[in-house]
Amino acid sequence: MDFTEIYKQSSSLVSFSPGTQFILTAIEDRLIVRRTDTLQIIRTWLLDASRSPTHASLTTLKAKSSSLAHLVSTQEAWISHLGWSCDSEFILAACAKRGVVHIKKLQDEDWTGRIDCGAEGLVKVEWAPDGRTILCFSEWGLRVTVWSLATGAATYIQFPVYPDKGYAFRADGRYFVLAERHKSKETLGVYDALDSYKLTRVSELLKDPSAPYDEAAQHFPLPTVSLSSLSLSPTGDHLAVWEGPLEVRRLSTNAKVPIQYKLYILNLAGSIIATFSPDRDPGLGIRCIAWHPNGMFLAVGGWDDKVPLNILVRCIRSFLTL
Repeated sequence: MDFTEIYKQSSSLVSFSPGTQFILTAIEDRLIVRRTDTLQIIRTWLLDASRSPTHASLTTLKAKSSSLAHLVSTQEAWISHLGWSCDSEFILAACAKRGVVHIKKLQDEDWTGRIDCGAEGLVKVEWAPDGRTILCFSEWGLRVTVWSLATGAATYIQFPVYPDKGYAFRADGRYFVLAERHKSKETLGVYDALDSYKLTRVSELLKDPSAPYDEAAQHFPLPTVSLSSLSLSPTGDHLAVWEGPLEVRRLSTNAKVPIQYKLYILNLAGSIIATFSPDRDPGLGIRCIAWHPNGMFLAVGGWDDKVPLNILVRCIRSFLTL
């Protein structure tokens, strides 16, 4: 086996383009694009290290010495996120601590774009499936900002439950599903990516022509008490949501009641199709799940490193009897 020479990178930020023709790396505040066959550098950008205006006015460095302050300020300018658009035409690079997202164009080295996040901050950024929309997740679960490169407009979705999970796109990129928390209750929002990420009506989700046309778009309550995460089926027809390990107090007896290993299957209109919970709770809740490519089967794994067959069989039977 042959190995190339070692190339520098920072924060393990290395990404192949969707067609695997290029490889993108970040070295502190610099982006480098190489060809994968020759590893020759074809593009390099040094990003603007300035903060967003709002971030600059709110940020204060709590350092005891000027040398430490300089070190902290330098590391804040390092790239924290990067990614390719689906067609490999655009590249994003974000400095989360400074609330800035830079956009570059592979075929035009001089073209540049910039997103300055506001006082809500920035913890995560990624491309939407269309490759022309960028999702920015703010600090403290305040909102998700959807930026369109085509129009320059922004759409704001308030109060996501998590910045790093609890959301998914349908395989065709049409709908964006997001777990949200409103008035201390967990809800589900389904947004139409082709309609500027507006809430979708039930009649559109169910494809039911008999549904009233004046039906208002709305959020749907989730059956979970403390959502751990969600996963959309490959077909986009069903959504799996499951509880996180939690103890709640029953008001009548003031006794602690554990809510752990429980999974729900919903459609995109928020209706519960099936509920799954083992007869004997292995404890600590659900660790991960995996959909079969045809969307008809679901494997559930716990923290005991086992996939109980009875849960899988019950999943299959519940799907087949719907």
